[in-house]
Amino acid sequence: MNRWIRTITAVAVIAIAMVVFFEYRESKQTEAWNRLGSALGQANPVEALEIAREASVGTEAEPWIALDLTLALYEEGSLDDLQRAAQVAQSTVKGYPGHPASKLLSEVLPALKSYAADSQAAAVPGTPN
Repeated sequence: MNRWIRTITAVAVIAIAMVVFFEYRESKQTEAWNRLGSALGQANPVEALEIAREASVGTEAEPWIALDLTLALYEEGSLDDLQRAAQVAQSTVKGYPGHPASKLLSEVLPALKSYAADSQAAAVPGTPN
């Protein structure tokens, strides 16, 4: 009888742990999507998207946040922003191969690198534009 009680207790503990884990995971997913929506509504979405991306590591929203961050950085257009956009795109393509957001980013990545190189060359005196 004592063996049955231990078995039932162990199964109950495992079941409770699984429920808690899945609830936590689901709430983290929801928070990530909420952060994305909130960031897109900001006057300066770059900073909000950077924060959202850091807080959403490992969620389903992370590659989509990275896509929006890349596009927002591109729209800013400075050399630093273009280099950061290429960096975000590259890390997302590597981290999420086959993901739809990664496919889109892999298509714009060569252009981002080219724009960043052109901007850098234009910033250096005496280099051809």
